[in-house]
Amino acid sequence: MPGSGAGEGRRRCLPPAAWPALDRAGWAAATCPGDLLLDGGPAAQLKPGSLDTLADGYGRWLGWLAGEARLDPDAAPAARVTREAVMAYVADLREINAPQTVLGRVADLVTVLRWLAPEQDWGWLRAILARLRGRVGTAPQDRKRARLRSAHELLALGRQLMDRAAASTTLSQRRRARLYRDGLMIALLAARPLRLANLVQLTLGRELVRHGADWWLEIPGADTKTGAPIELPFPAELVPALESYLASWQPRLAQAGRSVGCSALWLSNRGRGLSGQQAYSQITAHTRDAFGRPVNPHLFLAAPLLGHRSFTTTERFYNLARVTEAATAWHDLLENIADGD
Repeated sequence: MPGSGAGEGRRRCLPPAAWPALDRAGWAAATCPGDLLLDGGPAAQLKPGSLDTLADGYGRWLGWLAGEARLDPDAAPAARVTREAVMAYVADLREINAPQTVLGRVADLVTVLRWLAPEQDWGWLRAILARLRGRVGTAPQDRKRARLRSAHELLALGRQLMDRAAASTTLSQRRRARLYRDGLMIALLAARPLRLANLVQLTLGRELVRHGADWWLEIPGADTKTGAPIELPFPAELVPALESYLASWQPRLAQAGRSVGCSALWLSNRGRGLSGQQAYSQITAHTRDAFGRPVNPHLFLAAPLLGHRSFTTTERFYNLARVTEAATAWHDLLENIADGD
């Protein structure tokens, strides 16, 4: 009976391999890369991570339909999308998800349906999405604005954490090492606003390379969101801190590892490469303690222009600019400010 499924059943997500044949075929066409003769599908240029998110969102819709005995595997994708079904889906999502998550699920559904059935008029579904967006509350850009801190504040916080680690006489050696690591991560993000995935992937000799007396960040385009390689000098003002970390602090974390020779720059308390979630947790915890609100790593990308352009411009810069251009622009700006401009 529709609507009587348990909460766990409503959470079910069908992976693409389990989708009905017509849905799989439509997804394959939408994500098919182009060649010299044929254009690619509308999703051909998206990164794998973005495609995974959208597939998950659409898979949750199909999973909900299956759990409610509404999934006709022979029906066209658009034929299943009725107003009544969508409203019931949204109602069930609201029972177990935050408003922002509900909004994201419906946004994913709208995006994929426009690929699978581009000839269909989805205006009514976009109207539902707009109403959901209005009910989420404070606009995302306003929430971001409240949490933004300037690059100078973030850099200062990183230095404070490193200084505290170096001066502490009460913390254990490993806790001091973790504190120093976190301070250096925050300072580096303030000076070179990398995306979190690129920050945690930094590996000695590969993405972090020494050329004579200089250190360079060299991240191939295949590993960046924009596809543009990142080739930037490690901030000169942080090189002493980096070398201190490599000489004294990183080895204290490495000693806890069961495997020898881990070349990741950022090591966990167990001597392994720090995961994105671990780095995210540490950065948000320290910024929350310092500023009263967490500054997540993505907001570091907007910090370079804070106070020098409107927030609308900063948002556009954050969404569209290549990471290399953002970092270079901030570095030039910092030098100008330091000179008194």
